[in-house]
Amino acid sequence: MTARAKRRLCDWKRFWRGTDGSVAVEFAFISIPLFGLVFGIIELSLMYFSGTLLDHAADTLAREIRTGHAHVSNVSKADAKTLICDGVLDLFNCRNQLQIFITSSSDITSITPVNPIVNGDINKANIYDIGRAKYFVILQVYLPWSSFFNIFTSTSITLKDGRYLLGSTLFFRNEPYDEN
Repeated sequence: MTARAKRRLCDWKRFWRGTDGSVAVEFAFISIPLFGLVFGIIELSLMYFSGTLLDHAADTLAREIRTGHAHVSNVSKADAKTLICDGVLDLFNCRNQLQIFITSSSDITSITPVNPIVNGDINKANIYDIGRAKYFVILQVYLPWSSFFNIFTSTSITLKDGRYLLGSTLFFRNEPYDEN
């Protein structure tokens, strides 16, 4: 072992034998923001993952509507909810909390999206109109998200019960499918 390596080993031994507690105090100062950052990254990662799953599931439902399959198969709102909840792996009590709003019109100027929040709570309106061939459709899917670590709750817009609202909105025109 070289003299330089022995010196480094002695430095490490001296570091671990330190009894004055300064290392523990310094670690305590550094650990609070470190763990806050780590938990924040985990929380945001889970939110983005869930949002991506919700977007993909909404896109799957939109494809069913756009191609006319939902019209021909008489897909109900409950069926649409099942299709979306299967897409998000039903990780978040999806079947009880998911809200779907589908509005359609033959005139693009007369179609308007639904406001998902009413008086600080999620809108419970029953709006489900998949339209007909060549209709313009707005598909809105919202899922309340309960925070795991509550790091960003005080700085974000939330529902009145403290949950976030994950959402996906798609605007499209139905294809000219055969309605029979």
